[in-house]
Amino acid sequence: MKTLSIAALVVYLFCTNAAAAPKNIPSPKEVVIAFYRLALIDFRPKEAFALYAAPDFVEHSADSAGGTARSTVDFLTDLIKKSPQPKWEIVRVIAQDDMVFLHVRFTLAKGATPVVIGEIFRVHNGKLAEHRGPRKWLR
Repeated sequence: MKTLSIAALVVYLFCTNAAAAPKNIPSPKEVVIAFYRLALIDFRPKEAFALYAAPDFVEHSADSAGGTARSTVDFLTDLIKKSPQPKWEIVRVIAQDDMVFLHVRFTLAKGATPVVIGEIFRVHNGKLAEHRGPRKWLR
């Protein structure tokens, strides 16, 4: 009886520890915020993609020809270089499961009309897997 109880306890502990989420993997929300800050607020898209994007990352925005992390880095690097004083501000973040939505305000230069951007990310195993970025001009 004692052996059976110890065996049941070992099985229980093994199953509960195996089912628990690893504590060292950041939440999808944390991944997206860290990525966005590094890529666009700190103007370092190449580093951000190296740290936070999965190798098979897919970009669904028409702005990035090719839909890869590389083409997106090229697009963002070019946008930052060509913009007089670009500024991205995260207004709000909504996260559910592996999906994260950012409401962002982008201003091309000081005094310019801001653009409201909706950024949708899917995170898998702590890395960005996909991105969609529809936009609308403020009126």
